Amino acid sequence: MNIWHSHIHVRGLTFDGLADPANPDEMSSYVRSVIGARHVAYSPDHYHRNLVIKPHAVGNSSRALIQVSRVEDAEIGEFEVFGPAGMAMLKFGDKHHNGEVVYIGTAPTTLGKEQQMRQLPKIAHEPDTSSGVHVHHIDNSAGHPNAEFIDAKPGTSNVTIEYCTSSGSSHPTMRHGIGFRSAIRLAARDSVVRWCDISNNSGHGIGIAPVYSRFEDFSGEEDLPEEYFDASTGNAVYGNELTDNEESAIAVMPDTGLEAQDVICGNDYTGKTAGEPATSCPDRIPSGDGVGHLGGDSPWN
Repeated sequence: MNIWHSHIHVRGLTFDGLADPANPDEMSSYVRSVIGARHVAYSPDHYHRNLVIKPHAVGNSSRALIQVSRVEDAEIGEFEVFGPAGMAMLKFGDKHHNGEVVYIGTAPTTLGKEQQMRQLPKIAHEPDTSSGVHVHHIDNSAGHPNAEFIDAKPGTSNVTIEYCTSSGSSHPTMRHGIGFRSAIRLAARDSVVRWCDISNNSGHGIGIAPVYSRFEDFSGEEDLPEEYFDASTGNAVYGNELTDNEESAIAVMPDTGLEAQDVICGNDYTGKTAGEPATSCPDRIPSGDGVGHLGGDSPWN
C-alpha cells in the first residue's frame, strides 16, 4: 500500500507482503515495502501530515515493512508483526537493501541517487526532516527477523517510541557494513524511547549514532547539511527492558554522544552497556504503566 496524500488513516487491516505465496523462494514474490508513505511534491516544505497507520498485522517484505519519509504528525502502531522484514537480505543475500519493521525519514547517503531523483525530482537533495512521529504498541514478541525494529534516520526529530516489544532484530545475516546493528537505531534528535521491551536481539538493544561517525559519503563536518549537525542529540531513553541482547543494551558511537543526550535513566538491562542506563530518573520523567506492547493503553488488554 502506498500513501501519497495527507490525512490518510489506515486501521484494522492485515497486510501480507508475500504477494505470490505459491513461490516463496523467489525474491520477486515479496513486495518492497508493505506500507509506504512518501511525498512527490516539488517543494522541500511539502510534507505529508496527519497520517495514522494502525493495521492489525504486517509481515513479509523484501525491504522495510513500513516506511515513511517526509512526514509530520504521524502515528504508527497497534499491530502484530507476523513475518520477517528485509527478505532481500535475509533470504536472498542482497546486502544493499534495508529491512526495518518501521523506517522513519531518509538515509542521507541515499539523497540524490538516481532512483530517488526520479521519485522526488526537485527535493531529492534536501534533507528529510520528518518530525512528530509517534510509534507505539508494536508486537514482535514472536521474534520474526529484521534488520532494525525501528530506525529513525538523521534529520528526523521529535519521534516518540513507546510500549513496543522487539525480539529478533539485527539478524546476523543482515550485516551490511556499518558495524552498528541495533534493534532501535536512534539518529533522530529530541526524541524519546520509553517503556519498550527490547530483548533477545542479535545486535545492540538501542543504538544512538551521532552523525559524523556514520556517513561515508561526507568527508567531514564542513560537508554536512546543517540539518544533520545535531542528529542523535537531545534524546531521552528511560523505563525500558533491555535484556539478553547479544551486543550492548545501549550503544553510543562515539562514546562522547552520551553527554549530548537529554537523559538516559530507569532502564532495566543485562550485559554490557554505554553509560549507566539504570540510574534513577529525575522527577520530571513520567512513570509508565508496564513495558512492551501489553503496557499502557494496549489494544491487547
